[in-house]
Amino acid sequence: MTKSTKLWWADNPRFFTVLFIGWMVVITFLSLVSGISVETERLVDLPIDKLVHLTFYAVAVTLGAMAWKEKHEPFTITSRFLILLAFLASLYGTVIEVFQYCFTADRTAEWEDVLANSVGAIFGAFFTLWSKDKIWTLKTRSK
Repeated sequence: MTKSTKLWWADNPRFFTVLFIGWMVVITFLSLVSGISVETERLVDLPIDKLVHLTFYAVAVTLGAMAWKEKHEPFTITSRFLILLAFLASLYGTVIEVFQYCFTADRTAEWEDVLANSVGAIFGAFFTLWSKDKIWTLKTRSK
């Protein structure tokens, strides 16, 4: 007889929701608090700062989609929904850049950051489209 492996987060009906909200708080905090910066060394002719932006928003879209599905089950994550989510994440990233320009002393707004945020959101949408069933099946199967 085999013992089924139960994931600790599978029983939590709001796991992705809490994770998504926490992730957005981290993005906001790191973007707006003065004195926090990422080294701008280059990795494959791309500043690491831009890779951080890309990663933040890719993860945000994936977590946002999973949180929405969690709250509105049964819900099918569609490409149309992911386009909307990527747009909203890009818009949020743009607003954060405007806030950096207007409300912080040592932070500056950069159009390259807006571009990296948007590209990250699009990557997150593609990743979610590819992995959504794998992630969701992993959660529901282990209950």
